[in-house]
Order: sequence, then C-alpha cells, then structure tokens
Amino acid sequence: MTPDFLVVERILAAVSIPARVMLRHTPSSEVHDRDEVEGLLRDAKAFAALPVDGLVLGFIENGNVNVRVLRQIGQTASTVPFTFHRAFEELADPFAAIETLKQFGQVDRILVSVAGSKREIGVADLRRWQAASSPQIEFIAGIGLSWELLGEVAADPSLKYVHVGRFARDGHSISAPVARAQVAELRGAMKSALA
Repeated sequence: MTPDFLVVERILAAVSIPARVMLRHTPSSEVHDRDEVEGLLRDAKAFAALPVDGLVLGFIENGNVNVRVLRQIGQTASTVPFTFHRAFEELADPFAAIETLKQFGQVDRILVSVAGSKREIGVADLRRWQAASSPQIEFIAGIGLSWELLGEVAADPSLKYVHVGRFARDGHSISAPVARAQVAELRGAMKSALA
C-alpha cells in the first residue's frame, strides 16, 4: 500500500540507492470511485516532488489497463517514471496491455511474479513479453523464494531486473528487516549465474 509521506522522506534521507514508491490505496487493482482517484493524484503529486526514482502503480478496468487513471496520474506526476506492478498478471491480453503501456512514456518497467502469480507465468512468457516491450519497457521478474528461478532469470540476457522481496529478509518474512547476509548470498548467486 501507499506509504506515509514522512516515511518516504526518511527513507530517501537514509539511502543512496534509487527508490520507487508504491502508489496503491487498496488491495484491489481496480479504482472504485472518484475519491480514491483524487487521493491517488494527491499522493502522486507529493511523491513526485521528492527525489524519488519513480512510482510503482497498476490500475485495471474490465481486464484492461485503466488508461484514464494512468493518464491522470501521469499528468499529475509528469517528472517521474512508473513501474506497472503485478496488476499486469490480471490483464486479459498481456500483449495488448504492453502496446497500451508503451503509449505512456513514463512506464519504463513492468513487475510480474514468476513464482506465485494468479496466472501461470514462466520465464518463457517473460522473454516473449520483454521482446514485445523493448526498448521502452523492461520487465522485472518476481522470483519468490526460488533459487532455481533466480539462476534462470539472471542467466537470461534479455531479462535485466529481479525482484526478491522477502527473499532478502530475515526468515523470509515480509515484516522482517532486510538481512545483509541474505543480500550477499543473493548477489553471489546472481554472479554465479552470469559466470
């Protein structure tokens, strides 16, 4: 969900890596009313005024990209790029969605889960989608807790980004802090896959 503005400010002050901020007010990928849109626009404007690397968002309507909401947020936060998150997994036609998202210059990444998605997504799907979206959009592969998937994605030259989430945390718990040793192990595994 969308984090508190002050939390984002503190994180940006504490880290030197690029940080993207989630823009999502409900667990649903659909926007339910005008009040929700207005809240999203307020937050998007506030976050875009910070030194963020971009926003992470994804809104659908009837199995398609919600172009209206995406356009409104794009106009409000025109200075930052977007990652279209796992709402992509709920779209009826991924290739049509890619063509729609390519029309938005701000969308430069799409995050999907290869492990644990609502639809069966494999690395072969990511390769095809990446080919269709290049060079404007890069796919990020969510690998869950799978060393095998990490190796397979890292070894594929067409896929440049991996999302590890709780894989990098103590005890693999989403509420636990990021573990330095776990991050080092993940980096080592990626380097081995590339060797």
